[in-house]
Amino acid sequence: FIAQAIVPYTLLTHGSEIAGKIGLMISVFSALAVIIASYMYAAGPQYATLIARREYVTLTTIYKHVTITSIVAAVGIYALVLFCTYGINHYDLAISKRIPSPWVVFFMAVIGVANVYIGSAATLLRAQKKEPMLLVSIIIAIGYVLAMVLLQNFRIEFIFLTFAIVQ
Repeated sequence: FIAQAIVPYTLLTHGSEIAGKIGLMISVFSALAVIIASYMYAAGPQYATLIARREYVTLTTIYKHVTITSIVAAVGIYALVLFCTYGINHYDLAISKRIPSPWVVFFMAVIGVANVYIGSAATLLRAQKKEPMLLVSIIIAIGYVLAMVLLQNFRIEFIFLTFAIVQ
């Protein structure tokens, strides 16, 4: 939810050009996150079955495999996006005027990888009928809002660096 507030905030504090760039890249990362998360979330029913059968060794093995595979996939996919962003900016291609700086993309990638780990842990805990992420989500949202308020006059790269640290 809080990620959706970043574009209007950026529009207000940094103008329409940067807001458009940020919005475009958030859309790219959101689409990629859905693809990566689908693998993690598909394991949820299997986690619940193993928990019901008290097969915790198997559960741990599968959880580690799913988490590591998801993180490796996220790192690879987000690295490709970063590499493309860097190349587009380096060669000053026409599209470079429509995407944020490689630093912003790098910080978005860090946030994306952190979200993969958090999502994997949340899937396991939800299979145990626990909802552990509400407090974490509230704390992260407060951190994002504080970063937006306190750093509104700073370059957008510093704001995304702060988001990555908060995440």
